Amino acid sequence: MAEIAQYRNELQDLYKLWFRTSKNLPYAERLDSDAFRRAFLENAMSENVCFLAREDGKPEGAAMAHLYPGWGAVLQMWVPHEDLGDEKSVLLLDRCIELCREKIVPKISPKPLLGSRRYYEFFKGRGFVINEEYPEGLWMRKTLDAIPEFDMPKGLTVKFTDDLDKSGVIESVARLDVEIAREQLDLEANIEKNIQSLRDEMRETDVMYGIAKIDSKFVGYSRIGFTDLISGEKMASNRGLAVKKDFRNRKIGEALLTSSMKAVRDRGYGEMYISTHSKNPARRLYERVGFDTIETVPSLVLRIG
Repeated sequence: MAEIAQYRNELQDLYKLWFRTSKNLPYAERLDSDAFRRAFLENAMSENVCFLAREDGKPEGAAMAHLYPGWGAVLQMWVPHEDLGDEKSVLLLDRCIELCREKIVPKISPKPLLGSRRYYEFFKGRGFVINEEYPEGLWMRKTLDAIPEFDMPKGLTVKFTDDLDKSGVIESVARLDVEIAREQLDLEANIEKNIQSLRDEMRETDVMYGIAKIDSKFVGYSRIGFTDLISGEKMASNRGLAVKKDFRNRKIGEALLTSSMKAVRDRGYGEMYISTHSKNPARRLYERVGFDTIETVPSLVLRIG
């Protein structure tokens, strides 16, 4: 019988489980163990709790819950996909649901996972239903051989940097992230923790920011990540496109996106990816500049009674 215990700094065991689960997924990013720890165990905007399943003392599965008090929890399972539905996966899920009840977290949702329908079938088989409050996710792709021409709005500049500190905008980016978390998810976040998370990301990953300013005033940003995949391929993806509320509907988002596509092409990439959801108003922008949906990801939820 599988034994379930809370994670107690068994980083290498957890890292191996993640790699074993992710290696056959088409868009899984290659991470070393330190980058893995920061990405999954040190999420600055949530309380992070992990459980390990052991069989005969050997780690065979894990579940990672990111708890957002008053809002809900996001869950990811690191169990070989052919084993989803077996005893250890069920026990791991049950322990995470129990944790949410203990913490008075009202709902739990599986983290979107590209390339594995079995992942979602497992959760639907355990009582998860379509989340009517949050639409399905979209994974979109644009080839960069033809980028639409775009006239920059008057007074707007977009400049790219890989160092937010040197550019003097790291606090502005962190504050905008927090504002959007409050606006879209009603989440409270710690700005200082978010600043540290941004610094960790810049140190550990190949990331580039497009900073939008109007008359030297920060109004928005785009975040582009350049990653090596476990498969051995390389991928460029837009990991964030944000405009301050008072400056929306002025084509700043389109300026950031088209400028980002050109910057990605200049680095020798022929494609760019972006993740969004089906009811996001920005979807119309992505489609207008040529992004196509290549995978639809269901949004599931389990209400905690």
